[in-house]
Amino acid sequence: MEYLEYKGFKYPVFSCNVVIVGSGAAGMCSAEELGSAGKNVIVLSDHLKGGTSRCAGSDKQTFYKMTTSGDGEDSVKKMAQAIYDGGSTHGDIALTLASNSLCSFYKLVLSGVPFPSNEYGEYVGYKTDHDDSVRATSCGPLTSKYMAEKLEAKARTHKNVRFVSDSYVFRICKDNDNVNGVAAISKKYVNDSNPFGVFFVSAHDTIWATGGPSTIYSKSVYPLSQGCSFSAPILAGCRMVNLTESQYGIASTKFRWNLSGSYQQAIPRYVSIDKDKNEHEFLYDYMSEEEVITNTFLKGYQWPFSADRIATSSKVDLAVDSEYQKGRKVYLDYIHNPKSYSYKKLNKEAKEYLDNSDANKNSPYERLESINPKAVKLYKDHGIDLAKDYLEIAVCAQHLNGGFDIDCNGQSTSQNHIFFVGECAGTYGVKRPGGSALLAGQVFSHRACNYIISSEQSNSDFAKPAQEIARELNSIKIGKDTKVMFRHIIDQTSKMMSDCGAEFRRVDSIRKFSEEIKSLINKTKECSPDSFGSFKEYLKLCDILLTQYAFVSSYIDYIDDQGLSRGSYVITNMSSEQVIQKSDEIVIDKNHSSYVQQLIYDNGEMISSFVQTRKIPESEQWFEKVYNKS
Repeated sequence: MEYLEYKGFKYPVFSCNVVIVGSGAAGMCSAEELGSAGKNVIVLSDHLKGGTSRCAGSDKQTFYKMTTSGDGEDSVKKMAQAIYDGGSTHGDIALTLASNSLCSFYKLVLSGVPFPSNEYGEYVGYKTDHDDSVRATSCGPLTSKYMAEKLEAKARTHKNVRFVSDSYVFRICKDNDNVNGVAAISKKYVNDSNPFGVFFVSAHDTIWATGGPSTIYSKSVYPLSQGCSFSAPILAGCRMVNLTESQYGIASTKFRWNLSGSYQQAIPRYVSIDKDKNEHEFLYDYMSEEEVITNTFLKGYQWPFSADRIATSSKVDLAVDSEYQKGRKVYLDYIHNPKSYSYKKLNKEAKEYLDNSDANKNSPYERLESINPKAVKLYKDHGIDLAKDYLEIAVCAQHLNGGFDIDCNGQSTSQNHIFFVGECAGTYGVKRPGGSALLAGQVFSHRACNYIISSEQSNSDFAKPAQEIARELNSIKIGKDTKVMFRHIIDQTSKMMSDCGAEFRRVDSIRKFSEEIKSLINKTKECSPDSFGSFKEYLKLCDILLTQYAFVSSYIDYIDDQGLSRGSYVITNMSSEQVIQKSDEIVIDKNHSSYVQQLIYDNGEMISSFVQTRKIPESEQWFEKVYNKS
């Protein structure tokens, strides 16, 4: 280990071929592949067992791939088209995802991830959101957890892969447009000459696998153990895309979990409780008896809130949000049927589903237990018995479809030697097939590793950017502990983000919020943390504020470009209840789906532009030509 010394401070410096930031399924895939190729790898993580991969999921957390069973027709091009048709998605990215889906899937199978197959070895699929095929598969609620654990176990067999947990990465080092390492903090390096526990990692390549911007929303299904980790690449000049596009949906809040699929197909009862403890079966205030049952069932297939469905299944989300705005707590009740429930009155699709699942039972709990007993056990394992307990819910932020702009190898389009894999990579646009998030993390990890392994090593100046970061650290005033103030600001801005910048984009509020964030960013320059703990909170605050500023800037520029409601959000100043009543007045955007919004941070400002999506390329199909090039 070497040291960087600067004006009496002494910071450890580690060196490796590749540094990986993040320890989820995408990061572990990268560590395993690079380790097996003999690369020296350091994996940095604030919470090795935390994050979305290990701590989040749904009823049947889905992995999306080409069809692997039955007699249904499928092809790389058809799957690519399904991804591309989501809107604001580049065709070459879609083709890369489709063509690498099976090798990524079977690598997981060979790693021990227990995807179910029938007696002939067919991995049978099912339909998922935004796709009419049967490309989805699942290991149950914990699919991504199994992926991360199995890949980590394989990565740990390689002696050249080192894991450094409890490490918070706050800055990227770069020489011109060449990224060559990171700066981080860890309590284990705190001493008199290093009061904030700063250390550096010098690396030829950096893989950023930190997941989505979890902490920028108050109503969120992201795990509490996951941080934000967007500001370092933003400050390094990494281009972002489609920050306007996320997914929001109904989730439980005490134990954070998506309530999609069988949690809705069991047809539970929606209730709210007011301040006087009065109970309301509120969906009937917003829709007819028939709609209540049909829309509840459809939420299973159509879980994400969608501007296209505010007159049908997404009316449920609007009703939940309306009750929330009235100051009521909202719950799912699996003990009792909705008051209008009758098996005989179910539509054909719901009857067939319940019959095929042997779930024509007397209560939502019994139906859920028949459809998916693992989904019931999951909550019981976390202290919630759905046979006895109401389940508190809200419409929560769940997934970012946009992120940092990458090429077909996962490399940043504006900086060299940094790769984005997993949710932080901007691979999708307006809509994406359910389960394609887990697919993208594996595909672009594989692509990035192949590119790194086949590329020649080159040198760049690590000392200069590291010294510049040391100079900035030296300028921080050490003062009183301000952790409480930092936490108060985070709570305040995350609530504002959920109120005006989630599934409801309230135009006037967004503009006001943007100005407030800019002011807060300037005020943070006056902060003076006094310890490792308060410095870490200070870094998290800066991270969240800059990320929120990037998001709301993209919202404002989209609106200023005449952008309208689409995908996961409604642009309006109306209340949820008014949107239900006047759903025919919501105009869906038809003009931006063939464009990708780009965003880059420059001298304190977010610079936005719109570029046309690249079509799905006509790839070479003549075998001898491909064979002779390989």
